[in-house]
Amino acid sequence: MDFAYGVEVNPLITDIPEFASLLSYNLKLIETLDCTYIYEDENDANSAMSLLKEAELFEALHPLIVLESGFIGDCFFDNGFKGQTRTYLYKELLTAFFLTGENQQLEMAKIQVDEHLVYKTSKGHSEVFFVEQQFSTLMAGIAAAYNCRLSFLDLDKW
Repeated sequence: MDFAYGVEVNPLITDIPEFASLLSYNLKLIETLDCTYIYEDENDANSAMSLLKEAELFEALHPLIVLESGFIGDCFFDNGFKGQTRTYLYKELLTAFFLTGENQQLEMAKIQVDEHLVYKTSKGHSEVFFVEQQFSTLMAGIAAAYNCRLSFLDLDKW
């Protein structure tokens, strides 16, 4: 899992083709998707944001979680988007956790978690689940109901 920064721009930017080259010149641009320029480095995203603000084309800055592989859940589309080869999740909206327990109990808990799943990936031999932050207490309740252990991850340190 890596991090990136999405700089959302006003759709009017398409009327100024030269501007697109300015947003990638000497900056670590990962890719452009519709009206979002995705940068590897926060300083590069801030540079692009400053330039866009001057031109009154800046819309928003989004810290993103970048994932190479995984499973998209039913709640994905309000919380992330697919790139050409990567998946991007809105970091500020989500929480992530590991879930462990006895096989049958664990499988039952996973069925419940899947109803609220944004994205699922793996780290080492463990599955990592991403859900909306507002469901943190619910996820803890599901884990407790099935005698499973839930470990939340600090996305700022991972």
